[in-house]
Amino acid sequence: MKSVMKIFAGTSGYSYPAWKGPFYPPKLPQRAMLAYYAERFATVEINNTFYRMPKADMLERWAGETPPGFLFVLKAPAQVTHRTRLKEGAGDATRHLWKMSEALGERRGPILFQLPPNLRADLPRLAGFLAQLPDGMKAAFEFRHPSWEAPEIDAALADAGCARCVADTDPDPEKDGNEPHDLPPLSPTTDWGYVRLRKTSYSGDELYAWSRHILAQPWQRAFVFFKHEDEGAAPRLATAFSACCDETAHPMKPDSQGIP
Repeated sequence: MKSVMKIFAGTSGYSYPAWKGPFYPPKLPQRAMLAYYAERFATVEINNTFYRMPKADMLERWAGETPPGFLFVLKAPAQVTHRTRLKEGAGDATRHLWKMSEALGERRGPILFQLPPNLRADLPRLAGFLAQLPDGMKAAFEFRHPSWEAPEIDAALADAGCARCVADTDPDPEKDGNEPHDLPPLSPTTDWGYVRLRKTSYSGDELYAWSRHILAQPWQRAFVFFKHEDEGAAPRLATAFSACCDETAHPMKPDSQGIP
């Protein structure tokens, strides 16, 4: 019997004043946002670690404001992915990040390495970096140049126990036209998955299709994050997506109306 996949659905970031009203109570102080968010979601993707290395005292405070089972996903710093581009010094910076993230304790989740769009596939570079990852780190890689979509890249990730992050973005009208597209393939390189749903809106049918697409994978856990925007739709989309994944609470396919 297939084991039940644990879905961790959330948003990219949480501390947005523009979400007061659409998601947070209008008078909720900013210092209370994380606790409010963590009562409703099991994970959050932290993007500000891309710009600066986190401090242990801040991570300890975050851990203390969230319930057991909540997981923080940290985006690797630009120093690793964009300045050194996985080469000289990238391993040292990654190990430092992993050491600092120990402050999260059991609330430490995966690390996301989002590579620049102009970095083409380079298997020796990737393999050299994977060999430097700290023991115990769960790492996901978002490759943004199409040349990385190759079997040998998936094989390298699988050998290292790392996940290929798949991002779903709005189509480029100049390149893709306005016709609907099939969902992008998911690569089960390890026993957990990572998906970033980055479109500005999703209909109920689209969320349901994504839930079936993800649940069909041989993963034990899947992390799914919706894009931050000022309208506050991301928390609603994450909630609706979680309902689609729950066969007991949501056994019927939703209609095609958009999620408000």
